[in-house]
Amino acid sequence: MVHSTTPGQAPDFLRGGGEMGALMRAFDWASSPLGPPAGWPQSLRTVIRLLLNTGHPMYVWWGAEHLCLYNDAYRQSIGPERHPRSLAQPAREVWDEIWDVIGPQIEQVMSGGGATWHVNQLVPITRNGRREDVYWTYSFSPIDDEGMPGGIGGVLVLCTETTQQVNAERRLAEERNRLAQLFDQAPTFMAALQGPEHHFHMVNPAYRALVGGREVLGRSVAQVLPEALEQD
Repeated sequence: MVHSTTPGQAPDFLRGGGEMGALMRAFDWASSPLGPPAGWPQSLRTVIRLLLNTGHPMYVWWGAEHLCLYNDAYRQSIGPERHPRSLAQPAREVWDEIWDVIGPQIEQVMSGGGATWHVNQLVPITRNGRREDVYWTYSFSPIDDEGMPGGIGGVLVLCTETTQQVNAERRLAEERNRLAQLFDQAPTFMAALQGPEHHFHMVNPAYRALVGGREVLGRSVAQVLPEALEQD
């Protein structure tokens, strides 16, 4: 629920932030468990100020219900299924489809178990009408609040979607495997050399047979075939 407001009525820490900043300033916080922004803990104010004024995707879960707060950079990775309706909504309702993945991570941080760190983690989500395999590199970190049990008020998420990178690396690996298979199956002897000292990078079975089964990979031509030096 939102109500009409003017920028001058908004606390300074809610200024800026593009679309999400405007949505936060217009939100009916009085009807939310968070209450009016003027009464928010200083730690949450500071984090939201940073969140709204950075170009890096950031997300916050706050309080016992893990209410959702995020910035413009993050909303680019979620579809209309969650934006903008997820603002200030309980995380379990918003992210039920992946709660088995993120729920334990959130609880680890909220219970004082420390931050988490994940590289190219598969977290499938529904966006733009279909389920997608989405990969993220992200961290969950505690946001201190002395007024909360355990002294932790929420979780700060710093994240980058790496789906395109992961898919590109997979395609490259598949292409390398195909080339390696063709290399191995070639009827003639073949070897690939690297560097100024001509270290063997790849050899096929026919080449191994040619050099009498010598161990060649990673070694230079001079080491493997000293007799070749005499031929310059």
